[in-house]
Amino acid sequence: MVEAGRTLAMGQDEATGAGRPTVDAPFGEALVGIARRQANIVGLSADLAKYTDILPFRDAFPERFFNIGMAEQNLIAVAAGWLYTGGPRPYGYAGLGEVFVFVFFGLLATAGTTYVHELEVPPAAWAAGCATGLLACAILAINNLRDVETDAEAGKRTLAVRLGRPATRALIGAFLAGALLVPVVVVAFRWASPWALLPLLTAPAAFAVVRATASAEAPVLIRALRRSAVVEVWWALLWTLGLLL
Repeated sequence: MVEAGRTLAMGQDEATGAGRPTVDAPFGEALVGIARRQANIVGLSADLAKYTDILPFRDAFPERFFNIGMAEQNLIAVAAGWLYTGGPRPYGYAGLGEVFVFVFFGLLATAGTTYVHELEVPPAAWAAGCATGLLACAILAINNLRDVETDAEAGKRTLAVRLGRPATRALIGAFLAGALLVPVVVVAFRWASPWALLPLLTAPAAFAVVRATASAEAPVLIRALRRSAVVEVWWALLWTLGLLL
């Protein structure tokens, strides 16, 4: 549950002149009442519980209240992670997992962090966010490819279930190819020096991952899953080195 905003209309009822005082923290008290009936309600705060009227919920359910700190982007990321497989309509089982992984593991993690430190996001940072997002999507797609049959039986409509094995394998290849294309684009537009091409050294490993996805055997796909994570780590390290040189 993403935290609600400020409460409204504190004061007397001027329309009727009845002079009826409002209840302190009406949103918070109403939320407490609902939470007593629904144990799956939680509260997230970006260090603004006092101003968003959620203190009554925090006091009534401290084990279900989480103060993320003064970082709203982290709050949104936590909520998105929670709702990936939780909540009434988990978006991870609606074929939208890759979209949110691209946004949160790629753009938000990279471009967002750059903005926090630099108060601007240069084109190279946006490009790196796209690359890391695509690599994270490849990891998720391989994981879902491994579980495609069991997910289908359980009614989990992941993107791999919706597309089937051949199309999912092609999508994994596209994710990895896109990540390798990013340094070429960056250098072509002169957003960074030619050293930014260093992540291309991960191409052989990425190709091996794509080749392994042709198998339907779980142990082979698990190894491909691990290797894809290694590719992302090395891509990031080589990219960092290329920017420093």
